[in-house]
Amino acid sequence: GEFIGKVLLKFLQKNFNLAKGKNRTGILGVATGGRGALLTSAHFAGKFKAAAGLSGDYDPLSMTNDRLLSSVYGEYKNFKERWEKEDNVLKMAAKFKSVALFIGHGGKDHKVPSGQSFVLILKLKQLKSKYGGYNFVYHIQKKYRHDWKVWRLMLEPMMVFFDTNLKK
Repeated sequence: GEFIGKVLLKFLQKNFNLAKGKNRTGILGVATGGRGALLTSAHFAGKFKAAAGLSGDYDPLSMTNDRLLSSVYGEYKNFKERWEKEDNVLKMAAKFKSVALFIGHGGKDHKVPSGQSFVLILKLKQLKSKYGGYNFVYHIQKKYRHDWKVWRLMLEPMMVFFDTNLKK
């Protein structure tokens, strides 16, 4: 995320005339990249107007035995601060007030449970009810798993979402 927010965006602006201001910049990711896209947009909310996470894991505290998360963050018992605060999308949900979110998941996903997206949506609904201003879309494809079939189905609504939320 640090690389994207501090280095890549500047490179894209300078060399390709892309990411020219927050209102024209979005980020998306699939699976682990879905968490990464949301983490990056939370840490650099001033640089992204929209973000999409497909089949992402957003609450690492519900998955403290996950080998992939442990390989990235270290074991939970040794790096609690990182698991609980620094890289926990659910705990950072308040930072999405100025970032429109597209959250998508397959309902039969056994690699990353769809509950990861559902809990994030519940948190966003709570924040919206209490403070107003949150903009998010939730796409659940109930009969699909963690694979390209579900992500392909989400491509069109996700691109419409970006088109609607990013200024041309």
